[in-house]
Amino acid sequence: MTFPKDDLTPLISAEIKEFYGITVPENTEEEEIVYPLSTFLWGMFQTKLHVHFLYGKAVNYSTCMYCFKFRFRQIF
Repeated sequence: MTFPKDDLTPLISAEIKEFYGITVPENTEEEEIVYPLSTFLWGMFQTKLHVHFLYGKAVNYSTCMYCFKFRFRQIF
């Protein structure tokens, strides 16, 4: 089953809103926006959501864990 490109981008934005409670902007000039999700042990460990855009539409996202501001593991 294939989806047209225009039908997939609202699904990604809706999925991010449902799982993380973050509203993704519709049209943006940015290629990537990083949202902080959680912080542990006074900021030593952080979880961040990376949303990737193409022509102003959200096309992909990933959740990453950081230790001392260095990415050491991608969760999803």
